[in-house]
Amino acid sequence: MYNERMNLKLESPVDIVKSYFMYGGHSIYSIIPKNDREYTIGISSEGILLGEIRDNGSWLINKTFISRDLSRPGQDEVENELICLLQKELKKRLTFPDLFVDQIRFNRNIVNSLTHIRKD
Repeated sequence: MYNERMNLKLESPVDIVKSYFMYGGHSIYSIIPKNDREYTIGISSEGILLGEIRDNGSWLINKTFISRDLSRPGQDEVENELICLLQKELKKRLTFPDLFVDQIRFNRNIVNSLTHIRKD
């Protein structure tokens, strides 16, 4: 789905996986409870990931990838909310940088990936 929606025209599954993790591997997620299940919406630099939580939170399974050109306004709202939460968390942790070195690095990586422009 990722290969097709991004119009990459890659043939090798390894090349597809490499491309995904090179450009879209960092994501932030929101969990949406519905009908006794937990669904997810993830935001990456290249699009939106829709999935679900399984095995009591042990697994997050992405089932669908939606490129940015196909996203809907409601999905854009979720993206903005997640980015705001991430920025607040980063700002809070920066007040005690010695205690949160790994989390700060992780949050910065996500922010950088969400604003990264693909260069082929």
